Amino acid sequence: MKIIHVDDHPLFSEGMSSLLSLHDSTMDVLSLASGREALALLDTEKNIDLILMDLDMPDINGFSMLEAINQRGLDIPVIVISGSEDLWEIRAVMESGAAGFVPKTNKPKQLLEVLKAVIEGDKEPYLPDDIKVAISCLPQVTPSDEVDRLLAQFGISAKQFEVLNLMHKGYNTVEIAKMQFVSENTIKSHTSALFAALEVKERLKCVTRASSLGLLPRI
Repeated sequence: MKIIHVDDHPLFSEGMSSLLSLHDSTMDVLSLASGREALALLDTEKNIDLILMDLDMPDINGFSMLEAINQRGLDIPVIVISGSEDLWEIRAVMESGAAGFVPKTNKPKQLLEVLKAVIEGDKEPYLPDDIKVAISCLPQVTPSDEVDRLLAQFGISAKQFEVLNLMHKGYNTVEIAKMQFVSENTIKSHTSALFAALEVKERLKCVTRASSLGLLPRI
């Protein structure tokens, strides 16, 4: 069984590789330090059975990884192993198609139990019971302070967010420029900045990505 493990912390990565190899000698763990490395490998290696990855990585974050895997049409379960305690973020991870979320504070035995269930074909996405209960209590609409946090996290300015909302409503560049009383080049500049911040290259993907993060209503 081939498993990709993506984490930019060498100690954690080496520990994970040792844990899995000792648990089952048939597990071939490929440890990678970045999302780009993982995607490059997925484009050439067709026999990957499972992906384990961190959420916060230096080049491509976990959300972009999940999106890229889905776009490639790969039917490979992905388990996110992260230190994040942000319930909104964890909910977004599960809504993005992850097979499970395992806190880095979990004991190795718990992780191995999750891996066993996923490998055996359990289709029920895994969340620790306490996190599952906490997420079920969250409101469906992302609160304004959470939006502010996300904007700061992705480096999106207030003006860029206004443009993003107008894009979401279906307005084109010319229409947005007129509504904002600025030039089309200014709107194009804001759009390019949004593409870079959300790691996309098209308007539709930009809006879809923003929706999956909770910056915009679901589309």
